[in-house]
Amino acid sequence: MTRALRAGRLVRCLSILAMLVSFALSLMFAHAGTTRESDEAKVQHVLQEFVAGIETGNAARIGAVLEDDATLFWPGPPATPHRTKSRASIQAMFGESFAARPKPPAPGSTIKIEPKELVIEISGDVALATFELASPPPPGQSARLGRRTFVLRRHGDEWKVWHLHASNRDL
Repeated sequence: MTRALRAGRLVRCLSILAMLVSFALSLMFAHAGTTRESDEAKVQHVLQEFVAGIETGNAARIGAVLEDDATLFWPGPPATPHRTKSRASIQAMFGESFAARPKPPAPGSTIKIEPKELVIEISGDVALATFELASPPPPGQSARLGRRTFVLRRHGDEWKVWHLHASNRDL
């Protein structure tokens, strides 16, 4: 076999190899994008479940999306001004809060919470989600802005709330 023939075959083999590597990389990056979109959708679903638990006064629904070792900073009673630790403690705190909540005017009615400016950032098995809550002020009080920061952790295919920091600010 001549040197030119061997060089030609080598060039063809390298070209085919380059095309295969390029194809494999494009599939890998396409899958990574799909996985990121899927993770963002799962994180958003967890947040929706948490908010739905608050809207309906269902502490068990909130507890279902919390890690066992979850922690919480909450801006007011009945929470302690210190960190609340564990799913059980956080769920109990929300249960106490819901029990003290004025009853809705009609059976089945709920409080409506509308998160604004939701941002979700994911790095590996940890996600950071932030949003704001604006609500009309009670009569005689100034408007307030609620700020929420959630840290979520992934286990396999499931995301759970690992930490929540809540603060409110008068506008």
